[in-house]
Amino acid sequence: MERFEPALEDTALRKLFRPIYADERLPLEPRNLGTIANSVTQGRVTQMERRARAALRIGILVGTLSMALRHPVFYAGVPFRDRESQNAAKVVGLGANM
Repeated sequence: MERFEPALEDTALRKLFRPIYADERLPLEPRNLGTIANSVTQGRVTQMERRARAALRIGILVGTLSMALRHPVFYAGVPFRDRESQNAAKVVGLGANM
């Protein structure tokens, strides 16, 4: 898939996203877990996968990551919850145990 407008997207990421995500008033671990939870409720599987790998790299435990992926699913509502539960399970390799 082609990017809609690469220059605009790059500017938005550089000027808007990075300063918010890099704000050190919120420590890295809760910031990462919050981003993961948000990606779950929005159904952003690719972002979930990237953030999950990043979480493991910064030392977030697999159990903590698993709960960060599971917890927001129950607030997403039905039938959205079922689809996102499956997506989150794929990310941490939980399969049907979700």
